[in-house]
Amino acid sequence: MKLSTYHLHTTFCDGKNTPEEMVLEAIKLGCTEIGFSGHSHLPFEPTWTMKKEDVPVYVQTIKDLKEKYKDKIKIYIGIEQDYFSEAPDWKPDYILGAVHCIYKNGEYFDVDTSAEVMKKNVDKHYGGDVYAYCEDYFALMADLYNKTKCDIIAHFDLV
Repeated sequence: MKLSTYHLHTTFCDGKNTPEEMVLEAIKLGCTEIGFSGHSHLPFEPTWTMKKEDVPVYVQTIKDLKEKYKDKIKIYIGIEQDYFSEAPDWKPDYILGAVHCIYKNGEYFDVDTSAEVMKKNVDKHYGGDVYAYCEDYFALMADLYNKTKCDIIAHFDLV
């Protein structure tokens, strides 16, 4: 069995570890390859995405780790491209496509927070109709490849 993962978040977005800490742990666990997929920035400012100005540092950091550990592990640099994000202005090794929010009534709102926040958004934007909320979410998921040209779809069941 080949041990690998391609959905890693670091301190560049909502992860708790630095990229190098994650590389070292992956090597320790016997992974043969890993891929970093920082959350792309969005047109609003959630706390869980990379900041636009940090993306070049993210890219360079992963490139440096690729070189530093090339004899121990294969490292890919990716992006978790949200439906509402701009396309990256750099060439990732792969793109994870994701829908983390819905845009409705002139407002973006997260779909993967707490049940209380979801209920508030369903009440506010859908008059309490959770099925309409889910239909909007899955319509975005159905169009995700067309919008992002992603290689992999990440967590298609956030609602």
